[in-house]
Amino acid sequence: MKNRIMALLMAFTMAFCTISVVSAKDIDDQEITPLWENIIFVSAYLNRSGHAEGEAMLINTNYLYIRLELQEKNGVRWESTGDYNVGSGFGDCLVEDDFTLEDGVTYRVKVTVNAYDDSYQLIETASKYSSTVIG
Repeated sequence: MKNRIMALLMAFTMAFCTISVVSAKDIDDQEITPLWENIIFVSAYLNRSGHAEGEAMLINTNYLYIRLELQEKNGVRWESTGDYNVGSGFGDCLVEDDFTLEDGVTYRVKVTVNAYDDSYQLIETASKYSSTVIG
C-alpha cells in the first residue's frame, strides 16, 4: 500500500511540477531600458505626524523642479488636499514640509519632478508616491 501511494505521488510530481529552464542566450537577447533617462532617483516619504519629504537627483541635465503634494483618500480615489511645497535646484533637491493630518483619514504624498535642459526646456517628468499613513 505504501509503495502504491509513493508511486502515485511520484507520478503526480513528475506530471505537474516541472521546472522551466531558460538559457543565458534567451536573457541576453532582451533589452533592459531604464525608467527615466535623466532622473536617476526620486523618493517620497510621509510619517504619521505629518512630516513629509521629497527628493530627486538628476544626471545629464541642468535644472530640476520638485513638487511635494499631500493627498487624501476619498473612497477609492486619491484627491489633493491643496497643501503642497515646491523646491528647485541644480542636480539634486530635497523638499520637506510638516502637514496637519486629521485623525482617521488616510494620506500619502505625491512627489513630481520635472527635469530641464540647459535652455530650461522640459525634457522629462517623473512621479512617485509615499506609503500611506492614517492620521
